[in-house]
Amino acid sequence: MNMQNTIAALRGGLLQQDRLLKLDTPLGANVLTVQRAVGRSRIGRTYKSTLDVLSTDVQLELKKLIAQPVTLWIQQGDRSYRPVNGYVHTARRLGADGGAHDLSADVQPISPIS
Repeated sequence: MNMQNTIAALRGGLLQQDRLLKLDTPLGANVLTVQRAVGRSRIGRTYKSTLDVLSTDVQLELKKLIAQPVTLWIQQGDRSYRPVNGYVHTARRLGADGGAHDLSADVQPISPIS
């Protein structure tokens, strides 16, 4: 863990380092931490992933996520990560518990199949 991650942990921030699921967004590193990811893919249809995420940022504006590119990183058996790229289609608040805010985001592919 580098010094920047250590400082973030001491301040009560959420870290994505070495997690099974990680999320890169335009909001910055460690702003959103993935709790759960559910994906759906069908033949002849585009995939859709629903991500349940946590944030400690009380003033997070969800509209800054809409139509923005994101990458979900899924840890593989060999500890490497497989990227899943897409755009945030919808985002909503689910509630809060203490300093953690529960959010949900639907992610769809960057170039949908016609």
